[in-house]
Amino acid sequence: MTNKIQRFIAFLLVLCIPIFAIAGCTNKDVANAANQATSSTHGGYSIDTKTTTPEGKLDVYMLDIGQGDAILLKVGDEYSMIDTGDIEHRENIVAQLKAMGVTKLKNIIITHPHADHMGGFYAIAKAMPIENVYDDGISVDNNMF
Repeated sequence: MTNKIQRFIAFLLVLCIPIFAIAGCTNKDVANAANQATSSTHGGYSIDTKTTTPEGKLDVYMLDIGQGDAILLKVGDEYSMIDTGDIEHRENIVAQLKAMGVTKLKNIIITHPHADHMGGFYAIAKAMPIENVYDDGISVDNNMF
C-alpha cells in the first residue's frame, strides 16, 4: 500500500511541476508590480517599501583587495559599495576606487561589523564624500566604529 501512495505522490509532482512552471510569473506580472508601494510588519515594526523599475545598466565590480569583501556597483554615473574590505588593505581599496574614476559614493552598505567587511570604511570616508551609509543596525563593542 505504501508503494502505491509513493507512486501517486510522484505522479502528482510530475503533473504539477509543468503546470506551475507554465502558470508562474511572467514579465507582465513583474512589470505590473513595479512602482507599487507595499507595507509589511516584521517583529512588531512596520516596513514601507516601494518597488521601482530601474533604468540604465548596472555594472558590478568585485574588487581584489586582498582579504575581505568589497563590491562596487555603478548605475549611470553613481557608485555604491557593499562592504569595504579590511584595515590592512584600506589604501589598496582607495587606490582602486580612484583608478576607476570614483570621486564620490552615493551609498556604502556594511553587511555586518566584521573587520574584513568594514575595515576600509574610514580610509574611503577620508578620501571621498559618501552620501548614505547603511549597516545591519547591530551595535558592536569594538574599535572599528
